[in-house]
Amino acid sequence: MLQELQGNYESGLVLLSLVVAMVGAYISLDIAQHIARTSRDMRIPWLFTGAVTFGMSLWSVHFIWVNALHVHIPILENGSATFLSILPVVLASMVAFYMINKGVITYIQVFLAGVIISAGMIVMQIVARTALVMPGVELRFHAVYLFLASFVAFLLAVGSIRLLRKIQQHRSRLRKIGSAIGLGIANTLLYYIGTKAMPIYVRDTKVFTATPFSDNTALVLNVTIMMTVLLAAVLLLGRVENLSMQRLAYYDILTNLPNRRYFIQKYDDLLKGTAKQKGVISCILFDVDHFKWINDTFGYEAGDEFLKQIAKEIRDHAHPTTVVARLDGNRFGLLYRKGKTVEDLQERLESIQESFRGIPFDLGQLEFRPTLSIGASMKEYDNPSYTSLFSHAERALHFAKGNGRNNIQIYNKDIHSNEREHQLLNGMKHAMKRGEFSLYYQPTVSAHPLHYRRAEVLIRWFSEELGQVSPGEFIPLAERSGLITELTEWIVRTALIQLKAWDKEQASIRQLSINISAIHFQYGNVYDLMKRLTDEIEIHPSRIELEITETSVMKNMSQAVATLHQLRELGFRIALDDFGTGLSSLNYLQMLPIDTLKIDQTFVQDIAHDTKKQAIVETIIRLAKHLGMEIVVEGIEENVQYLLMQSYGCDYLQGYYFAKPMRAEELSAVYERNAAQLV
Repeated sequence: MLQELQGNYESGLVLLSLVVAMVGAYISLDIAQHIARTSRDMRIPWLFTGAVTFGMSLWSVHFIWVNALHVHIPILENGSATFLSILPVVLASMVAFYMINKGVITYIQVFLAGVIISAGMIVMQIVARTALVMPGVELRFHAVYLFLASFVAFLLAVGSIRLLRKIQQHRSRLRKIGSAIGLGIANTLLYYIGTKAMPIYVRDTKVFTATPFSDNTALVLNVTIMMTVLLAAVLLLGRVENLSMQRLAYYDILTNLPNRRYFIQKYDDLLKGTAKQKGVISCILFDVDHFKWINDTFGYEAGDEFLKQIAKEIRDHAHPTTVVARLDGNRFGLLYRKGKTVEDLQERLESIQESFRGIPFDLGQLEFRPTLSIGASMKEYDNPSYTSLFSHAERALHFAKGNGRNNIQIYNKDIHSNEREHQLLNGMKHAMKRGEFSLYYQPTVSAHPLHYRRAEVLIRWFSEELGQVSPGEFIPLAERSGLITELTEWIVRTALIQLKAWDKEQASIRQLSINISAIHFQYGNVYDLMKRLTDEIEIHPSRIELEITETSVMKNMSQAVATLHQLRELGFRIALDDFGTGLSSLNYLQMLPIDTLKIDQTFVQDIAHDTKKQAIVETIIRLAKHLGMEIVVEGIEENVQYLLMQSYGCDYLQGYYFAKPMRAEELSAVYERNAAQLV
């Protein structure tokens, strides 16, 4: 006759099962928080870990139950069946966790998730109990208690889901601890209700030994191992996620370089170390010239690829101890501690800039050589601060960009400070009234034969208060402040009046080249200005050549082309200045109405020893000739350069080899001497 197997539960082990259930619940809730705030890539690993944790916390209670129940028969288990009993609750938890971690969830989703989890819990208990191997026993199911266990499991699952969502929203540690305690009690209660739902019956208990079967050592060992594995998995995954989040927080995804946040953090650390070691630190900022043009012309994918190439080159040129970062857009930063003097820093920056000039960057159909504007600042150990050093580098970079780009500026408070800028701005507003501006003229020499007929107009400023001020300093400031329109009109008017005076003197100067600022060309209505002044002073437009740069036409190509055609219809000649620097494209040569192409002096430097430069210059000259343009080569300082350009068929030459910029009366005398020699 079958009798229900009766036994006693050891209170200490019951308490242990409760603790295990609570710890498992707490870990599961903690993981749920990670799932809610983790990145997309880490969500699936956390989801899997949470499901396994939830299942193992319930599964481990089974081992405790086996040892907590003291009966007069040996209780053994089928190892493989016991291991497989965890799968139902793990799979059910994964499905449910996935359902409820999609932002806003409905009551139907909560209900379905509760059904899935509770079903997994009941199936786990059934499989675990059927895995028990005991001779002469039979497992039966009690319908009322089985329904009660299923209902409790459902309430437990729904309650867990609701608590999980609240904890995800509020992230309260006390709420999480209280929830874990409640879930632990419910989990333990569920398992012991299960013993009533699935009782074990024996035929004759007298055949068994009276010694109770219990192996607490194995129990503690098993539970310890399982919980240790759980905690280790959670900690390891948390560490992986922290590294992943740290990577996202401190590194630029596109270039794999550190970002601005990392740069500033390292910056502070280096400043502290510099102060302790009484060293020197340099902050260097790189800005890639004309980057917007790449995005506008070739699209953002090409721009991204270009930034990757730039980042690789900067990283390759950096010392292993140097901090390199992409700060934003096309701006990169570098922290450097090797140099001791400004001269050391200048030499290093020139080396970096020169290396970039020699690297062709490939963007599909376009290959070009980028240029860098560089601003830097250097600080000794005496009370350094992030704000001053970084802002000084920013000011130097701003000055480098305003000074025509493609140049290096190391911060000098006498030049780059705001106070200096205010002084220049105030001085410039009164300079024309005081007669502080003057025009200089640099001869443009015909190469075949060598004679002087043309000159380029240059402006100089000698201030009573500031002394001699470089055009590279006040021209960018005039552009930024809006004074460039007024300044350009003064330059053109003065130059035309001087040309009229030379005509009365019957001087041999036939043509003047006048630089037009990119800002003025875009916004200053150059056509109206030039027409008005040439009509007023009675100078034919054909005697004026207007020099523009690529930046003048980049912003609005169609409008620029229309303006240039209007100017040419009046008779003005158009020259493209500084060809070969920045992002020079052959498209400009075929799209723009250009009469003269001015090859930048960077192509002439060291040309006597550089066969590549020789080939490039000769090719440009031939191409321009084929397009019907005249060629002016700048920067001629040696006889060998002059002879090479002459052999290539260059039309005009300019440089210190022939003459430096000079005042009007000096230029007239030089031209008259040249005219006399030709006679």
